[in-house]
Amino acid sequence: MSGYAGIIRIISTTDLGDADRAAMERMAKAIAFRGPDSLEKTQQPSASFAFSLLTTGPAPQANSQPVTLDGKVWLLGDVRLDRRNELIDSLIQQGLKPRPGITDEEIILMAWKLWRETGLRRIFFEELHGDFGFALWEPERRELHCFRDAMGGRPFYYCAKDGVLSFSNTMDALQHAPGFNSELDREYIGDFLLHSWCPRPEHTIYKSIRRLPAGHWLIFSRAGLEVKRFQGLPIEEPLFLKRDEEYVEIYRDLLRKSVMDRLPRDPAAIFLSGGMDSTTIAAMICELRGKAAEDKRLHAVCADLQPLFDDQEGHWAAKVADHLGIAFELSHHGNCIPFSGSEELGVHFSEPMSTAFRAIYAHLYAKSSAKARVIFSGYGGDDVLTGQTGSYLVYLAKRGQLGRAVSDVVGYVIAKRRVPPLRAGLYSWLRQRIGLRSLEASYPTWIAPSFEQEFNLRERWQELRRKEPAGHPIHGLGYSSLTSGLWPQVLDQEDAAYIGSPVEVRGPLFDYRLLRFLLRLPALPWCISKEITRRAMQGALPQEIIRRAKSPLPVDPLLLHAKKGNWRPDQMGTAMPAVAEFVNWPELLKSVQFFNECSVWADVPALALNRWLKSIENCTGLQ
Repeated sequence: MSGYAGIIRIISTTDLGDADRAAMERMAKAIAFRGPDSLEKTQQPSASFAFSLLTTGPAPQANSQPVTLDGKVWLLGDVRLDRRNELIDSLIQQGLKPRPGITDEEIILMAWKLWRETGLRRIFFEELHGDFGFALWEPERRELHCFRDAMGGRPFYYCAKDGVLSFSNTMDALQHAPGFNSELDREYIGDFLLHSWCPRPEHTIYKSIRRLPAGHWLIFSRAGLEVKRFQGLPIEEPLFLKRDEEYVEIYRDLLRKSVMDRLPRDPAAIFLSGGMDSTTIAAMICELRGKAAEDKRLHAVCADLQPLFDDQEGHWAAKVADHLGIAFELSHHGNCIPFSGSEELGVHFSEPMSTAFRAIYAHLYAKSSAKARVIFSGYGGDDVLTGQTGSYLVYLAKRGQLGRAVSDVVGYVIAKRRVPPLRAGLYSWLRQRIGLRSLEASYPTWIAPSFEQEFNLRERWQELRRKEPAGHPIHGLGYSSLTSGLWPQVLDQEDAAYIGSPVEVRGPLFDYRLLRFLLRLPALPWCISKEITRRAMQGALPQEIIRRAKSPLPVDPLLLHAKKGNWRPDQMGTAMPAVAEFVNWPELLKSVQFFNECSVWADVPALALNRWLKSIENCTGLQ
């Protein structure tokens, strides 16, 4: 995705222009890798901007930023909009005249102008969806407005201090911004060590750099700084249609639109597995493009863990690629030792990552980026389409629809010859009642006592494990996963800054229209084992793929490497001095000597933090 960086001084000043210009020069260098097509810097009174262009499409993009229509509002950011034609029609209905070939950036500016001048909020605040992170600077009003899309498809970071706000989609760029301090965010580290990621959506590893949460609006003005939600996934009534075919037709139509809005005119790549999600996207791309392989316009890459164990993922992915007639490349990574290869990647990760096999992803990114600038991912297909039958049946019962509940269950049993999974926690409850407790991770004994006391980490541990009340009456687990803040952080780590190449990862299954529809689907039968997807792909994918049950890894590769003696967690190097504030290293070494399938992963965040601290040990000012 294109790179951008900005510095805004709300209080106008002239004596800091040279300092801001020098800071922006360094920030521009930090985002240059993102945009091989151009790099530019712009200076305005109280505002400095940098932009590096990565041309992807399919929609027209502004070749230069910041963009303005009237000199009153300036846009800087990375934008890819859904529903372009509908947005343009909405603008026309309001009496505006969008030019032919209007860019996504100009659509945003026109919608914002319409709200500012007429008070019409609908187009900008309700109909604007896609993957975006951008800022709108209004010099006359002395206001900066920043936005991130509802699903967090694009990163947005900022640093604010003493009337100055700097922002970028590249965290490393903000290390050169006014007000940056290299002090680490200790709350972030506490959550990371306990949970492998930080559920506080605004926190980053640095105390002075914040992350704009997905679907949020940042306002920076003379009155100060305010962050508030402007978009989110709604909770709506279930959609009950007369014919099963209607559900499939709507799903296929929305999937088609989702892929079409993200499909570049140039070659694309896809991470292909043997499951339903990525194969569905690949099939839809082929449907939209015809025979995608005729001019090598779709290139699929896959990785398996042969010869560590008999991993069949590559076998199934190859069948799909052959059926669709697309280019396919399979690589085997069973000999990839956990946490190995990171030093050779040549990429500095902005934050620590509890990913033991990042080198495999790096290999896939390298293969893909050599073929295309846009990589498709199947992320997002599991959240809703695993089905909470129990919640659905309770919902119907509470509304006096027992007849529908019985009919849905009986219909499923007759069609599938099995009882639908409830996913209501009854199995876990029963195991506990008869004394068969599941293997669960316990509180890490290696947390440094002073750090534990500083943030009451034992209480935080319980808080993070506590189940929150379902926010959705039918799809509670799916809705919680989609809105928890996890996916935006995962997507941040799929960003070009973590890949090291100017590419853009796109996930059609995170499309707002598609998710909104899925969250209204009756759980029976549509959300059990991705029934809606399997029916929609009839004739598009091989029957053996459509009938294939979801197949998680049969063994934990990290644990298997450890059991085979290929890797030991206590051999991952010496402790950095800085890690002693957070981790009792001798106690950690004792813990990792007696690992099991839960404890080995519970210990990984401490190892990952130490590796990350080691990677920045030469950075000046680390506190």
